[in-house]
Amino acid sequence: MEHLGSRIRLVRGERTQDDFASSIGVDRTTLSAYERGRREPDLKTLLIIAQFGRVSLDWLAGRHSNPSIERAQAYNDPKWSEVQELALSHNVKPVKIEQLIKAALALK
Repeated sequence: MEHLGSRIRLVRGERTQDDFASSIGVDRTTLSAYERGRREPDLKTLLIIAQFGRVSLDWLAGRHSNPSIERAQAYNDPKWSEVQELALSHNVKPVKIEQLIKAALALK
């Protein structure tokens, strides 16, 4: 099971620790400790993180998976940016690009 810190890291996405920490009202070093599993946020901070990432507290706690969040992370992965750019340069509609990525992820 993933630990809370790795789920917080997924919610942060491509944002810097400084930017995300400011958005949730904590110091960057505190966020870093959360992500490394050295500290756990209080309930108020967990609620802010969940709201910010549009995820449930159950997902943050690792009680269930959220395929849409996990897929979104895969779409943000640099290896998919080439696929997206190539498809867009050939006038492939965004919905088709998403279908291509979903199909590729299903092959994993």
